[in-house]
Amino acid sequence: MGRAMRVLAVLTVALPIFLPARDARSGEPGPSAPVDLVVGYSSNVFVDVDLAEAHAVAKAWTDQILKRKFLNGTGENIIFPDTDSIEKAVRERSVDLLALVSNEYLHLKGRVPIQPAFVTASEGGFFHQIVLIVRRDAGIRKVGDLRRRQLAVSASQAKTLHTVWLETLLMPAGFRKAEDFFSSVKEVRGPSQAILPVFFRKADACLTTRQSFDLVCEMNPQVGRELRVLAQSADIAGGVVAFRSSYGATNKEKITRMLEKLDEDPQGRQLLKLFRLSRLVPFRAEYLKTVEDLFRRHETLRVSLAKGK
Repeated sequence: MGRAMRVLAVLTVALPIFLPARDARSGEPGPSAPVDLVVGYSSNVFVDVDLAEAHAVAKAWTDQILKRKFLNGTGENIIFPDTDSIEKAVRERSVDLLALVSNEYLHLKGRVPIQPAFVTASEGGFFHQIVLIVRRDAGIRKVGDLRRRQLAVSASQAKTLHTVWLETLLMPAGFRKAEDFFSSVKEVRGPSQAILPVFFRKADACLTTRQSFDLVCEMNPQVGRELRVLAQSADIAGGVVAFRSSYGATNKEKITRMLEKLDEDPQGRQLLKLFRLSRLVPFRAEYLKTVEDLFRRHETLRVSLAKGK
């Protein structure tokens, strides 16, 4: 999911230069106003990537398109630290297009007027799976065997659905939080830094995605031989691209057409391949059903555990 969302960050910066001038208040084309597309993306979309690096890549891509197309335009990027700041920006109409993780979209959709347009898709599809990884020779056969053991998780993934899913595994046994179950929960920079400590016996388990695990195994087959998946989530949609609902219809349509055909453009395909993303898929509500089911189960378990105590 992290690679896919990095592409969104790059693409959303490049988009403004293709759009006609618009009136700053309505979002519709204006006679002489400069292009003004404000793109916001959650800090949670960046997994195992430096934000400064992401900005540099985005700028390089924008400069390339400007040179090739000889078009003028301006745009702005905002990295939001949390959903509260995203919600505030939408309410104030200070952001036009958003790149979010799926649980953030679900949190915001009933609170502010946003319109989903796409979900991200990799070669394996637009779903990913959360996994709990252990060593094959550690004698760990079930989640309960990890009691008072050490867990590693990337800092960015710890703030998303990963923790929610893990808590649904732990709450039936009476543990509200991972910190109550494991002897320690160590946040590291990215997925590979979570997986490798298990390989080198510096941690007993790690929480990551199946895609991240497969990538590390591809780079180092010995990791795949010595580590295994102890538990795996259902398929979960990763990234969501959404418009502010009141954003101008003309520009909204232009952006949508561009993104849905991105894989048909040679440079677009090259960019997608770079980040292991195959395409953006038009949004359908059922794609987020498993995420909604996960949150319902988590809430049911939380209430049950609270009543039990």
